Amino acid sequence: MINILNPQFLKWNTDNSEEHFDMSIANSWEKGAETYLNLFNQEVFSMSTYSLVKKEYVLEAEGVNIINNTQECQEMPTFDDDDNEVMGEQHQINIKWTISDPKGHVFITVDGERVGISWADSTIKDLQGNDARLLGMKEPYRVEEILTPDEHDTIIEIKRLSRLRDMSTGKIREMLNLKMIGLSK
Repeated sequence: MINILNPQFLKWNTDNSEEHFDMSIANSWEKGAETYLNLFNQEVFSMSTYSLVKKEYVLEAEGVNIINNTQECQEMPTFDDDDNEVMGEQHQINIKWTISDPKGHVFITVDGERVGISWADSTIKDLQGNDARLLGMKEPYRVEEILTPDEHDTIIEIKRLSRLRDMSTGKIREMLNLKMIGLSK
């Protein structure tokens, strides 16, 4: 589903996370991690991995300028088995970069699970392997989604509704959000 708060893409990177655990195993998420991919201004990429316990990780990167690579921890309210609020820790690995070469990749391996993105031949793949165009002959490279004419019209309409929604309040704002969600399906 499209990110209605900041609609950039209709299909590419809409499921912007990948889990480093097996959901079929009870409570595996408590010790697992999840990595999210974000893109800002279609040029600056960010991968953030969140977990409840500190994780060791391996970063593989080629064809990029790493802006930052940090690992931090912060206290966050969470709930115990009896639904009592307790303070817990959230660990986060942040990697921010721009693409510097027409071929490359960024992968992070956590708990033996490797996730990331790659690009070559003017095509870039998101965490789920969806393709988009990689534009530019040199920095800054930009990502442009590959859309049919109807899909292109849909994302334009969603972006217009988003700007209108940002100026609205109350019921009108809610109706615009619902309209954007309906268009994205």
